[in-house]
Amino acid sequence: MNETSSQTACWELRVRVLVLVAYGVLMAPVFVFFCGWLRWYFACAACGLLLGGFVWLYHVDYARLDQRLRVPKWHALAIAALFGLWVALSGICGVGVEAIDIPYRMAILRDLIDYDWPVIYEQTGYAMVYYYAFWILPALVGKVFGMGVALFSLWVLETIILVLTFLVICVVLNASRPSRIWMIALVMVSFSGLNIVGSLFGAMVGTNPAERVTFSTNLGWLDGLDTPYATHFMYRTNTDTMCEIFNQTPLWLVVALMLQNKRIHSFLFLGLLVLPYSPWGLVGICPLMICLGVVQALHGADGSPLGWGRTLRALFSPANVCGAFSVGVVYALFYASASTLSSASSVTKGYTADIAYSAGNIGIVPLWELGSFVIACYGVFCLLTFGVFAIMLFGTRKRDPLFWTCIVWLAIIPLVWVSAPQVRDFCMNVSLAPLALLMIWVMEYLDTHLMGKKINAYRALAWGVIVVSFAGGLFGIVQNPVILARQGTLYVPSTFEAADTFAEGDIAADSNVANFLALDPSSSVFFTYLSR
Repeated sequence: MNETSSQTACWELRVRVLVLVAYGVLMAPVFVFFCGWLRWYFACAACGLLLGGFVWLYHVDYARLDQRLRVPKWHALAIAALFGLWVALSGICGVGVEAIDIPYRMAILRDLIDYDWPVIYEQTGYAMVYYYAFWILPALVGKVFGMGVALFSLWVLETIILVLTFLVICVVLNASRPSRIWMIALVMVSFSGLNIVGSLFGAMVGTNPAERVTFSTNLGWLDGLDTPYATHFMYRTNTDTMCEIFNQTPLWLVVALMLQNKRIHSFLFLGLLVLPYSPWGLVGICPLMICLGVVQALHGADGSPLGWGRTLRALFSPANVCGAFSVGVVYALFYASASTLSSASSVTKGYTADIAYSAGNIGIVPLWELGSFVIACYGVFCLLTFGVFAIMLFGTRKRDPLFWTCIVWLAIIPLVWVSAPQVRDFCMNVSLAPLALLMIWVMEYLDTHLMGKKINAYRALAWGVIVVSFAGGLFGIVQNPVILARQGTLYVPSTFEAADTFAEGDIAADSNVANFLALDPSSSVFFTYLSR
């Protein structure tokens, strides 16, 4: 079939229906959380506010939208199958090769299945408190049908989220031809920085513990930096995100929805839908939404500025207010009960530090005190993880405030630590939102400036950067089936030893367990007044 072939080979999707389904998938676990964790009257109020906010938003922005997306039928099915295979090989749902953190994620799902909600362990009195919205629907299935079916439903849910993200990006980029939609799908799977080059750099200067390029994601090429701070900078590839923190991938869908509807009266509502899946993700997307809000105030979506008064009124739209008083309040109080938010968290994690340039459990990395070598490594990190793409996009994006916000934010993120100076969670996870935005821009650039264009010196260089970059992302995918083939099995468990449940709460034996627990839930507002 060529790119202009018959109409009957395409599905025609109404964008308003696609958006309805996307929001529905994001909100469904939140509704279940409200009903399973809150007292019935608080649950009714929170569900009513969340639903009312979305109904207002849908009515204002989508009810009369007649836009449609045409996608070639068989190509779309093949892309869905590709995403399904990607999820299966990632090791997150009982097949494939498990990554190091998956035993903890399995323990979350298992405890959500085995214990009443909210999960409070009789053995210790601790409560499980974590951003586990992603597991709630599979756990609900697992309570009826068991762990095996729960893992299958987790695979289905992750695949659906990827397909929805793909379709919304197609709407944003106005993509319907086979070559364009396959490009979008392949970039989603393989997006990565130039970690292959970074691994070579690290091997030469002594910061790469592997001392070579490996048949993997090659992410840890600055792990050998020896400082008291988290200067072993690392930005995740999409494959690493899938294999390690798949519960945060709904953020990709939120970023796509943000680009599809750049209206400030929806931003707080949409941004807060990230909170149940990833507080890190909400931190990451906030500067991007603030930038779009300022642009809307000064220039408007159609060239006519709203002005600050109308912008402020839009910020306090019914959707945003309902989202703030449902998702915002409930989840803020829920997370506030977690042990890792307490002043003792750095000690609980096994870190002790009296570090300057910090306020409580958050601080900055003072590069100016760490010497020229560390500063140079930081510069190389920025260049290879996002800088090369920024240079590529500069000609078309230089007048876009969102572009500059994204790039500056990506440069700042590695210099912030949270919880303890040696912890790099902020760097790895807050970066997901601006990297997703950068990925979509790279897709657009590929479509408009490289695909189908005559090769010249500049385009040859751009293609070289993209091929090397995405090859690094594909390394992380290909290694898993190679491992499975060598071992003659469909499942290779993680070698990392972790408890099957958090019921024991043995923080002395495994300090990471504290990440998932409220050690004294009875002293928190959430468990004292709101929870069942």
